[in-house]
Amino acid sequence: LYSSAASDVYKRQALRTLLSISANSGETFSGYDVGNAYCESSPDDDTPVYVTQPQEMEEADPEEFCYRLRKSLYGCGFSGRTWERVMNEFMVDTLKFKMLNTERSVFIKVVNGQRIICAVYVDDIVCLTKDEQLRAWFEKELISRFNKVEVNNNLDWILNMKLQTGTDKISGKRYTSLTQTLAIEKISELMGLSECRRVPTPIPEGTKPKRTIPTDTSANTSWKYASILGAVLYIANTTRPDICYSAHLLTRHLRNPNEAHHNLLKRLVRYLYHTRHVGLKFTSGGSNPFRLSSASDSSFADCLDTNRSTLGFCTWLGDEPNGLISWGSRIAKTVALSTTEVEVQASIEAVREVLWARDFLGELGYIQTGSTRLWVDNN
Repeated sequence: LYSSAASDVYKRQALRTLLSISANSGETFSGYDVGNAYCESSPDDDTPVYVTQPQEMEEADPEEFCYRLRKSLYGCGFSGRTWERVMNEFMVDTLKFKMLNTERSVFIKVVNGQRIICAVYVDDIVCLTKDEQLRAWFEKELISRFNKVEVNNNLDWILNMKLQTGTDKISGKRYTSLTQTLAIEKISELMGLSECRRVPTPIPEGTKPKRTIPTDTSANTSWKYASILGAVLYIANTTRPDICYSAHLLTRHLRNPNEAHHNLLKRLVRYLYHTRHVGLKFTSGGSNPFRLSSASDSSFADCLDTNRSTLGFCTWLGDEPNGLISWGSRIAKTVALSTTEVEVQASIEAVREVLWARDFLGELGYIQTGSTRLWVDNN
């Protein structure tokens, strides 16, 4: 149990779903940060942990006596798990929230027809509700339970992502947007591309990079390909579906990238830098705003090294896309024998995401009656 450091956090799909719901329901966000969260929990009773006495602070012979931990500490392998236990007990047993089966870090409580939804990411809590009395009650209970709580009733940052809400002056629709401008600027600075020229697309059209062979030229850069691509991939999977295909295409060459792969990554970061203020934007309105919809597509045998295909999908709420809640682009695990087969593979990836989203929405109160529409390219 000592090395069991599991601590549940909410999926990015869950956060984006809540953002989309907020744009249509009019519910607003507030944020809470529990300071020294791990120290609010204690080690398991059946797994005692002992530490040596600090030098020059010995209370007894250090050769014979040591300390037993009464509080979890940062750096201990079990601290994340014990903090999760304390938080779950507080939310479920004390405040009588319901933990969602589809997302164990999201909790919901309904009082007199009004609901409050809380999403927990370790010690950062995001609260969504329309009832200010419920919000004030939760804030009071949180402050009384934990020693140090930072309250932000006008939430504008979520996990280093910029959150903006408002009403569009032209259409009059409510919107909620999420951007990662600071992360993109940091990546560009590390690569020395803060004053780069604009490029129109993430990668050139029709680009199909091949794996490195002995005659290829090695790159000579001050930055590491895997490190930069990992940061770009995080942005692509969180707020930038427009670069998802390009980023995942470059991950196929993580093991041994050559100069051409480095140049493609550099171009991708240039595109990101000049579109750094672009992000996800969820808008209100439209027909069936809480109905789940999805689409899938594929590119047949476009990997020149393996002849495998690229699969892509996305999901959103509403009959018209008003902000994606999930998306993906990945290479197929097997070689498809026809374009029909690869389209089926892509649709299966979409259905896997749809099944989770249907259950998640149902637990939030948006039960999906009937089937979910899946748009498939069958031409």
